Amino acid sequence: MGDICRSCRLAPVEIVEVLDDPAEPYKLCKGCYHRLISYSLRPKEWYNISSIHGRLNNLLSEEYYNEIDGTALKPTEEVVNAELFPCPTLEEVASSPEGLLTYILSRSNTQEEEQLAKWDIHEDLVSAMQEHSPDALLSVFTERLSVVKNVEITRTIFHLIALTLGNRGAALVRDYWEKFAFTHAFSGMAFAASRCLPLEEAYEKVTDALSRMDIINRSIAKHVLRWFETQLNLDWIEENVHSPVDSSWGLLAASSKFDWERAKKWLSLGRPLSLVALDALDWCVCSGRKPPLVNPPSPKEFISILKGYLDKDNVRRVSEIVYKLLVLLR
Repeated sequence: MGDICRSCRLAPVEIVEVLDDPAEPYKLCKGCYHRLISYSLRPKEWYNISSIHGRLNNLLSEEYYNEIDGTALKPTEEVVNAELFPCPTLEEVASSPEGLLTYILSRSNTQEEEQLAKWDIHEDLVSAMQEHSPDALLSVFTERLSVVKNVEITRTIFHLIALTLGNRGAALVRDYWEKFAFTHAFSGMAFAASRCLPLEEAYEKVTDALSRMDIINRSIAKHVLRWFETQLNLDWIEENVHSPVDSSWGLLAASSKFDWERAKKWLSLGRPLSLVALDALDWCVCSGRKPPLVNPPSPKEFISILKGYLDKDNVRRVSEIVYKLLVLLR
C-alpha cells in the first residue's frame, strides 16, 4: 500500500481498518495488527501507535498497557521479544522537539477535577518543550497538525500550543478553529484561544461555539469559560443559565471575578440566578479556595441580604448555604 506500518515503523502497511477510532483508521502490517487486537504490542510499537490514536481508545488504554514503559498488562497472547523494542525515555527524546511531542502524545493527559477537565501534562514535560525555541515548536506543531485526525491528540497539541507559544500560536488557532472547534477537541481549542488570541476575539469564538450546542452539551462544555477569568462570564451566565441549576454554574461565576453587586442583583432576581449566586458565594467565602469575593460588603449588609433571601426561599439547599455563610460572620 506504499506506506510504513504506524506501529513497528519497519514493515509496509498491509491492513487499513477502523476499529475504535472512527476519525483515524489503523494502518498496520499484519504482525502489528494481530498484536494490537491481542493486546500484545511490544513497548515501542505501543508507543508509536498511541501517539497517533491516543490513550482513550480501548485497544491502547492504561488497562492494557503500562504508561511508563509500554509493558502489555493483559496480553491474550505471548509478547514476543519485548526487550528488543523498548519505549524511548524522556532523556532520549528531550533534545528533539518532534520526538518530545511524540513522547507527550503517547501519554494520557486528562483527568477530571472539581467539575473541570484538567489537563495533566506534567510540568517537567512542558518545561522540556519550553527548552526549544518558539520557532522550532511552531514548526513541529504545524507539521503534526497537518496530518492529525484523532481528537484526543488534537486537544493535547492545542493545549501544548497554549502553554508553550502563547500569542505566537495565534495563527494556528485561527487556521484550525473551524476544523476542530465543533468536535470533541473543543476544550483544547478553547484553552488555546484563551491563551493565544486577544480576549475579545477568543471570547467571541468560544461563546459562538457554545451557542451552537444544544442546551445539555452547552451546560457541560461551559467549564471552558473558566479559563478566561473575566466578568464577561457573568453576563454570559445571565443569558444562558437554566434550571435545574447545579453547582458548576456557581463555580464558573466564582472564577469570573464575582462581586457583591452582582450577587445582590442575582439574589433579588430569584431563581435560577439566585441559586448561582449562593453557590458562587459558597465558593468565594466558605471554601478557602481562590478567588475571593470582589468588593465584599459589610457584615451587617451581608447578613441582611442573605436573611432576606432566606425568608423568600427557605428550602434545604438554600438554608444550608446561607447558614454556612452566616456562621463565618459570627
